[in-house]
Amino acid sequence: VAADGRILASDSGLKHGEKDLAPTGTDAIWVVDKSGKPKAVAKSTELNRPNGVWATDKGLLVASFGGNELVRLDETGARRDVTKLPTGGLDGVLSLGDEILVSSWQGSAIYRGTLGGTFSVLFRGLKAPADIGFDAKRKRVLVPRFLDDAVEAYALK
Repeated sequence: VAADGRILASDSGLKHGEKDLAPTGTDAIWVVDKSGKPKAVAKSTELNRPNGVWATDKGLLVASFGGNELVRLDETGARRDVTKLPTGGLDGVLSLGDEILVSSWQGSAIYRGTLGGTFSVLFRGLKAPADIGFDAKRKRVLVPRFLDDAVEAYALK
């Protein structure tokens, strides 16, 4: 949920196939505003299996599960500030001011960096890190471990 009350959702464009997840081509980012009606901000396979989404005052940050790109979508849904991370399988994303944290299944890590800049490993050795959260009071990054049915907290340094 964005600070202004909008609900953000991603359609990663995946379904359960015979052996694994299969693409559907429905990749999209949706917003539900106070009217209660969902509106597609962007719909395109160019989003590359969007997963994590985070609202900023400059647009929506979107992490691609199908690749290693973090992008900012502007108000028209156009891709801006495309930033490559060290590995893909991106899941959760959150912004702490100018600093951005992104979880990566391929990297088994949480990366820290800036949009348009470089990202480096903040926490490593995390099998299937999913959407992430932040406990501002205790300065902890909250990491659900999707395949282990666990949530772990790491002190942000």
